[in-house]
Amino acid sequence: MRRLIVILTLFIFAFTLTVAAKERNSERGKIASILKSNVLVLEKFDVNRISNDVENTGQYVSYHRTGDAGLEWPKGSHKTADFAAGVWVAGKVRGTGELRTAAAEYQVEFEPGKILPNGQPDNPDNPRYKIWKINKTDLYNPSDDYLNWPVEDGAPWEDVNGDGVFTRGVDRPLLMGDQTLWMVFNDANPAAHNIFKTAPMGLEVQMTIWGYNRVDAFGDMMFVKCLIINKGNNTYDSTFVALWDDPDLGYAGDDYVGCDTTLSLGYCYNASNTDNVYGSAPPAIGRDFFQGVRVYTGNPNDSAKAFGKWWKGYKNLPMYAFTFYWNGAPFPYRDPEFADEAYNFMKGYLADGTPYVDPNTNQATRFVFPGDPEARTGWLDGTRVGPTTLSPGDRRFLMSNGPFTLAPGDTQEIVFGLLIARGSSNVNSVTVLKLVDRQAQIAYDIDFQLPPTPPAPNVQVAELDREIILYWPYDKNIDEYSEIDLIDRDPDGNPTRYNFEGFIVYQFDSPTQPTKWTRIAVFDVVNDVKDIKDWVFDPARGENIEVTVVKGTDSGIERTIRIKKDYLNDKPLVNGRPYYFAVTAYAYNPYGVPRFYESARNIITVTPKPVSPGVRYTSAVGDTVRGIHKQGVSDGEVFGLVVDPTKLTGHKYEVRFEEVAGEITWKLIDLNTNQVKLSGQTNQSGDGNYTVVDGIQFKVVGPLPGPKGWAWTKGTRKLTWANADIMTGFGLPEHLFTFNGAFGYISPYGLFVSGNEHSDVVTPDKLRNIRIVFANTDTDGNITGAPENASFGYRYLRRANAAPAKPEFAPYIKNPAGGYAFQEFGLNGQKNVPLAVYDIEANPPRRLAVGFLENNATNGLVDGKYWPGDFNVYDNIAASGPREWLFIFDVAYSETQDPNLSVDILSNDLPVMYMATWNRRGNVAFSSGDELEIYANHPNTVNDVFEITAPSATDIFS
Repeated sequence: MRRLIVILTLFIFAFTLTVAAKERNSERGKIASILKSNVLVLEKFDVNRISNDVENTGQYVSYHRTGDAGLEWPKGSHKTADFAAGVWVAGKVRGTGELRTAAAEYQVEFEPGKILPNGQPDNPDNPRYKIWKINKTDLYNPSDDYLNWPVEDGAPWEDVNGDGVFTRGVDRPLLMGDQTLWMVFNDANPAAHNIFKTAPMGLEVQMTIWGYNRVDAFGDMMFVKCLIINKGNNTYDSTFVALWDDPDLGYAGDDYVGCDTTLSLGYCYNASNTDNVYGSAPPAIGRDFFQGVRVYTGNPNDSAKAFGKWWKGYKNLPMYAFTFYWNGAPFPYRDPEFADEAYNFMKGYLADGTPYVDPNTNQATRFVFPGDPEARTGWLDGTRVGPTTLSPGDRRFLMSNGPFTLAPGDTQEIVFGLLIARGSSNVNSVTVLKLVDRQAQIAYDIDFQLPPTPPAPNVQVAELDREIILYWPYDKNIDEYSEIDLIDRDPDGNPTRYNFEGFIVYQFDSPTQPTKWTRIAVFDVVNDVKDIKDWVFDPARGENIEVTVVKGTDSGIERTIRIKKDYLNDKPLVNGRPYYFAVTAYAYNPYGVPRFYESARNIITVTPKPVSPGVRYTSAVGDTVRGIHKQGVSDGEVFGLVVDPTKLTGHKYEVRFEEVAGEITWKLIDLNTNQVKLSGQTNQSGDGNYTVVDGIQFKVVGPLPGPKGWAWTKGTRKLTWANADIMTGFGLPEHLFTFNGAFGYISPYGLFVSGNEHSDVVTPDKLRNIRIVFANTDTDGNITGAPENASFGYRYLRRANAAPAKPEFAPYIKNPAGGYAFQEFGLNGQKNVPLAVYDIEANPPRRLAVGFLENNATNGLVDGKYWPGDFNVYDNIAASGPREWLFIFDVAYSETQDPNLSVDILSNDLPVMYMATWNRRGNVAFSSGDELEIYANHPNTVNDVFEITAPSATDIFS
């Protein structure tokens, strides 16, 4: 199966051994068994759906662990897509033309480690030259590799404090994606050069490999960066870097290869639509040069990307050539045995230096099989190469980048990707591969600044008798997820955002390689985003189509789900049988590609089971545990819902409240252990969005601030919300209002200045139940009786700085200032408000100060007294209307003017408890027998304390 392989370094003796080419995959193990070196280190790239063995000698896909293919896809399937792959470099010594190589093939010409300042390779057995591996989890639970990251050897790092000097403990390793591998190797040992038998080039290569744990196409990609440093004394001309690959896609004997010159993409696909390993519609695998070497042009219009920045006057070279050979082929189509043969392939020639000829054009070309396999156009594998008509087989390909000059001390950087895609057929997989390759190129162009997907929830389980409970906690990184998207922009060209939208619960038929799955539930944020449509590739059509990818319901966020049936088979759960579930978090960006952005589907195995003999749970799922209100006067309550009976403690818990930055939060304290179990909690809605603690979903419920209702307790109602509903007219929060939107916990300052709607002086805990009693009036608002129920009111005027809208307004414009200027207390020394307001929670009731607004406008009613208009005639919300708005202050009533209330009520945050915008219910008068009561919500405050006792988990009985 394999070409001649030269073996050396066996114990302390060096010798060569020629191994005949092998024809069957099963015999590859014989190769691996004698190729193992005492300096060989293997590590797994396994962050996403790719599981791949990496070697610290230039093989970024290594077969040395098992003797068989080194890359498994999908991870856990035991199906393999690539046997081995490595990096090659070759160039000619300036002055002599001597050809030298440094290559990683089945054998390698590299060894682990750096090149020392004296030009000699460092000890390859030094453990520091292992493959270093870090993961996203290291950010909060650092591993040894993370803590000892070898920056001094060249490993990339993040300059946290910006001083340009790495300080361990301050600066940190550069985590690229969700997992990063780093290694350094060199070709400076002459004894290692037994593939093509040249002298060493003196190259040190620092290789970084990274990837993303995502459910989209990036979860099937691995990215590689190579920093190539010439630490020798020779200048190399006509230098090439190449990616060599033996892509055994499933069964090795039925492969084709090809390239796309516009994408710098080389790939392998199955010759037929059925593979012995992958079955029908097998995948395709490819490589792409996202960043070629940088060469100087001197053209100021050119620019190249390298070392994390752009360079004017340079350009990045694209793929220079794509060549191939196959197992068992005759010369010059076989694997290269000598340096000049390898170099010819890197330059786009056959091994003997003759060109490939495209049989469709009869023109020489450096690019083999650049046609479209699905469209069946252009030169394709399986057709003629020279005199030979090809059959499917065990292919190798080589894709090169260059030529360039590499002088002593020069450094070049290349970035390439390994990509896998699966479509509706063997050839459609190539089409899909090209589509995802374009996405990967965009990601490279923005420095891989892809918004990370939401983290996956930390799911806990309760395995009960023929039922399963899944539950997951609040996580700031999920519930407050909002990531900028630099790729997808809005119509104005601004970056957009992915925002957390909800959770999805799945059931699968397998924990590692599911073939069937179903969505059990979607719990989404209440924000009018329900069904999300996205563009999905339709293999049957060969194009992207827009479909509904998730069906939301605006149901609100839940953190628990009770499962009693097998949704895949529509049967009850069976004790002792394993079932497979996942809970994902997803985000939404209406401008994004994709719009639907989901966390990893971390599948968990759950097995329902009966209670052990002699044991009985004291509570059942869904039982309610009531709390007691130990302290305070709020309308709130605390209760718990049993979610996981196996985790109950029997402990006492306390709920206390804190004010943080003006917001009331609550915390849960286990009084038995004096441990704070939750803190900084803000949810008081009573919905399902509460974290489960010790088997109980503790719910703290408190009303939102504002009035909760009203009642006309005496007489006949004289006021109406008709043409007076400021809540609807201004689009204000419903919880701030009663009386159908015409009476609210609002103020002019809150509405028009602070944006908080209400006075910040009158905090929610200061709202009170009030009673409004009325004086007798005529239909013009003149007080005719019960003057004790009338008040001196603070009068404010809108547009007082304008000319009188009507001549009769002029006498009442006392202070021609802007805003809602204060005008007068009372009217010419008389009461001017035909009602009185009392705080009826006080004992005895406390009378409150009042005020009102008038409007110097065409339809105004400026007359110095509070008298709302007839709803049949006036719109009390309109800017041109009367705006006879009543203000009830959290200030004791006095018939002596308070200077603190005698200021502009728009520009100053006065202590307005409530504001009423109602109209009169026709041309009616007030009567002294009329009374209206408004009832306030009393939210939880720092003065409230609740206590709740959990049941114990089990009883033991005989």
